[in-house]
Parts: sequence; structure tokens; C-alpha cells
Amino acid sequence: MLRIGSNVSLLRQLGHAREREGLVYLWPKRALAKQQSPIRLRLVVAHNGRHPVHLVTSVLEERRLSDRQLLEIYRERWGIEVFYRHLKQTFARRKLKSTSAPHARVELEWALIGLWAMALYAEVQLARDEIPATRMSFALVIRAFRRVLRDYLHPVERGDGQC
Repeated sequence: MLRIGSNVSLLRQLGHAREREGLVYLWPKRALAKQQSPIRLRLVVAHNGRHPVHLVTSVLEERRLSDRQLLEIYRERWGIEVFYRHLKQTFARRKLKSTSAPHARVELEWALIGLWAMALYAEVQLARDEIPATRMSFALVIRAFRRVLRDYLHPVERGDGQC
């Protein structure tokens, strides 16, 4: 199952199979150039309240995986997708600095552990203040940790009025 963005063109009614509602094709340029057949997919469209969400799956038969089951799987995965988006964008790990695969793996594992640890600490603080965890901002959490790490050598002097 994949979420399809607006940058992906899906084709309909190519005549490669018995046509039915929800059947679409994806024909990558390389496959077309090699005269290979398109990929047959099932399209499921859901609405998230603001705009439609397009999901495709290679499971063509609804009896094996219903639209409702597909949407439930996607809903369950959404938190994971958002977390990795924060890792890549907010935590600036879209491109790793390591030059070898073993080092890149270690770098990625420590980045994951660091982000998880910061998020866990933030969730504990939010719970203490009776604020729902859904209100947590990864950007603000990272900014707060960076500020503490940057200023640890310059503690606030008592009595100078700064807090």
C-alpha cells in the first residue's frame, strides 16, 4: 500500500485487463521504454476532512483486503509516517553525513534514539502539565533541547533577573 501524491499520474481503462471501478495503472517511463506492461493497482480514495487521500495497493481483490481494512492500516501507519517526516525534515536527517553504510546505519539509529528520547521527555512534561500529547511540536522540542545544549556553559546567574 502506498499513498499517491499529486505528482503521480495514474492511468485508467488501458484494456490490459477486465476493467472495473477502482482499477488503475502505473506505467513508469523506464517500463514503457522497455515495452513492459503497466503495473495494475487498486485505487482507494478517502477524505481526511480537508482533502482527498489517494491510496493504491497491489491487492486487487477486495475479498482479500477491503477498502475499510486498507484505510485502517493506513490510519495505523500515519503516526509512523509523521514521525519519519519529523526525523527527515525537522531533525534534519534527510541526508546522512556518514560515508559508509555501516556508519550511516549507526548514525540513523542514534538519530532515531535521540528523537524518540526527546519526544518521550516532552510527553512526560506535557502529561505533568495536563496537556494532551497531540499538542506536542517536534520543532519546539528540538529548539528547546538545542537552547539548553547551547547555553549549558552560561548558566543564568542568580539575582540578575533572567529566567
